Amino acid sequence: MNRTKFGLLTAILAIALLSGCDDDPESASEAPTMSPAEWAAMLSPPETFTWDDQPIAFAPPPADWRSEREQSGGLMGVRYVKMKSVGERIHVAEYTSVGKRDRCKELAELARELDELNAREFAQRFQRARPYAATWINSSEEEGFGRANSRLNEAREAFRADDLDEVRDRISSAVWDLHWVKYALDDVVAPALFTGKGYAQFGQIEVSEPIATSVSDQPGLSIDYTLISGDNGRTYRGREVYVAYNNRLFVASFQGLEENLPLFDALVASIQFPAGSCEH
Repeated sequence: MNRTKFGLLTAILAIALLSGCDDDPESASEAPTMSPAEWAAMLSPPETFTWDDQPIAFAPPPADWRSEREQSGGLMGVRYVKMKSVGERIHVAEYTSVGKRDRCKELAELARELDELNAREFAQRFQRARPYAATWINSSEEEGFGRANSRLNEAREAFRADDLDEVRDRISSAVWDLHWVKYALDDVVAPALFTGKGYAQFGQIEVSEPIATSVSDQPGLSIDYTLISGDNGRTYRGREVYVAYNNRLFVASFQGLEENLPLFDALVASIQFPAGSCEH
């Protein structure tokens, strides 16, 4: 993911947070001490989102958090903004630059709609469906993409010979080769990690080192930060949690007051990954 775009996105969110965009900060009341189970009980019923081809399910914040679409800075997902607050927000999103590398979804659609395509349409769709990487993430990607593209070259020749059954078979073989491509969290997370860039202009920011965690039994990384507003001296807390699943990279993020951080932790604890259409 492009660091410049990510820095711009975080700076925009910081402006919204510090401006108290929804209502007077005095309306935010201090929450009582509660157990993780009590925080979890405050969440809404679980929902499932599919932004590309890998579903993610979690229990959203309660009704006083307004939902919005998240689609900027290489992210696609959902954002929740707490009403009558200082602009506190939670978002859960996917980094599309990782998930779109293998073109699994495009290959499946190409095979399914093959009968409807003329030669020009096939050529256009075929080119968009090819797995592509300017640089390799790891050796399994280099090998898997290489084998898959060889199969797709055979599919293209079969199309020219008007053998659509063979085209489908070669595309299916290419998808099978892609199943062997595996990304670990450490392979893909570094460009996305929160650094605080773009926040210093709003106050004093301190960013912790990433620490290991787990999300839905998958390895994860968590980064905490504090921001003391240069405007009003208020201390804001932030947490970014990253997890890779099925060669996709997801992030759950919190910005707001200390008292609502346990609600975010309960949301992260509720995350599950149902089976998707493109399994690795």
